[in-house]
Amino acid sequence: MFKYLIQEDVLTARKRPRPLGWLALFVFVLILLAVAIGAYRLLTQGIPALSPTRVAMVTTVSLNPVSAPIAANTPSPASWTVWTTQSVSGKTIYDAPDEIKAQVIRDFEATLAWEQDNLYDRKRLDAELPRYYADPAFTTRRASLTREFDGKTTVLDPIQSRQPFPLDHPIVNEFSADGKRAMLAIYQMGKRIGHNRATHAETLTADLGRWVWIYRMLYDPRDQRWKIASLVLVLNQDTQEVVTRVGGDRFGD
Repeated sequence: MFKYLIQEDVLTARKRPRPLGWLALFVFVLILLAVAIGAYRLLTQGIPALSPTRVAMVTTVSLNPVSAPIAANTPSPASWTVWTTQSVSGKTIYDAPDEIKAQVIRDFEATLAWEQDNLYDRKRLDAELPRYYADPAFTTRRASLTREFDGKTTVLDPIQSRQPFPLDHPIVNEFSADGKRAMLAIYQMGKRIGHNRATHAETLTADLGRWVWIYRMLYDPRDQRWKIASLVLVLNQDTQEVVTRVGGDRFGD
């Protein structure tokens, strides 16, 4: 092998590298240089620390495409992913992308706006109720509409008197393991407007204090929207008194 790398001068009897030998020597020098640079960096900078990464349980929610039309301002992705995380209290919960949370809030607020726009239209409320509510809230809401239009119950405007930022909008803080159910909290304070659906009379209530309502939302792939499925909790923040608790505060997965 060396005869390809080294040649002997016939006149001086001195050995010198052939062109292939020079190439091999050059490669050897590069290797030594790389090793020297690597050793220098190791001595001066040390071994970089590896940042710990929490591996979360991930679930992808896939929905079959449907032909039902949806509102242009309510995008409905074909699938999304939920993962485990820690709540403020240290409880393990499921979370989802911000765009999914935004869709839950948009559909919830669309429900409130729909009720407000059709405050005294009993026929339309009855006809379109399935688009905005899922059982058991659907059955409960239909029964309450009957009482309201009979004048037995006053409707408090659900849009008025929200709390200051960051509680001035609904907050989605938890999803179920399958990603198709979500917990939504809405915070309100101060005075509210009471509506009598039978007489169309309106009254301004006294200051009702600070309240939080927690709803369980359900995604309906047929209508491609999130619907109110149940009222989970009503809490008086001033007294910390739980006024209403329906169906617990978990998904039961």
